Amino acid sequence: MLALTEPIKANLLQPLWLLKKSGEVGLPPQIRAALRATAWGRDTADERQSMAAIEAVRQTLERSDRVIQFVDYGAGDPAETLDDGEAEGGVTSDRRLGDLARIASKPPFWGRFLFHIIRHCQPKGCIEMGTCVGLSAAYIASALKLNKSGRLMTLEGAPALADIARGTLGQLDLTCAEVRTGRFSVTLDPALEAMAPVEFAFIDGHHDEVATLNYLEQIKPHLADGAVLVFDDIAWSEGMGRAWRQIAAAYASVELRNVGLVIFRQTTQGSAASDRH
Repeated sequence: MLALTEPIKANLLQPLWLLKKSGEVGLPPQIRAALRATAWGRDTADERQSMAAIEAVRQTLERSDRVIQFVDYGAGDPAETLDDGEAEGGVTSDRRLGDLARIASKPPFWGRFLFHIIRHCQPKGCIEMGTCVGLSAAYIASALKLNKSGRLMTLEGAPALADIARGTLGQLDLTCAEVRTGRFSVTLDPALEAMAPVEFAFIDGHHDEVATLNYLEQIKPHLADGAVLVFDDIAWSEGMGRAWRQIAAAYASVELRNVGLVIFRQTTQGSAASDRH
């Protein structure tokens, strides 16, 4: 019998597992449809073409040996403990672009997930916190482009990465997306005001318990009723796990392993059931 490696097992099991999650009670029909579309891979010709173009850009980025100066304003490694001053000032290091594209970007499966959430939920105002090289932003913006409606504002702290992300989006002719550079403490409020009412937010930047909860409180006044929020790396650390459990207890939510999805309702906070299996 052929022995499958763990990555291959994960790639084979993810669609089946996501399909099972799509049938759980309490999910809005558009979310169920997005999960099923991700799992089944039954895309239109235009959708396949859009995603193939993104993956071609990914391959080019992953092959790059270019070394860039990377400024990390987030939590760093899960094993590290950065105080507020260190996180605010940023930690600078030289990184190979190909490694950042391969390790720090969402893989194709989760890019498809973001793409189908946008295609089925049809949001108009979208925010992304944590652009990296622009691949997840490209999936979101490509779906908006096919929707023929909506805009994305994506926020990146590292200037070198922001420039690369602009190149990624420009190469794909995704004019509905804008990259803003700077710490979230500087860029988030203006972005929220510009995009309000925010109907979709992808929170994938500062992987810290207190920061994540504070970002939610900062975003909430600008959210449309029924907005979809996707939290990445909810299993990044014990602190991120605690933050997610607190969020999931307050809103209709579904836990997708390392990704958490929330449906924001102004009137249901504290009373909504969540799926955390």
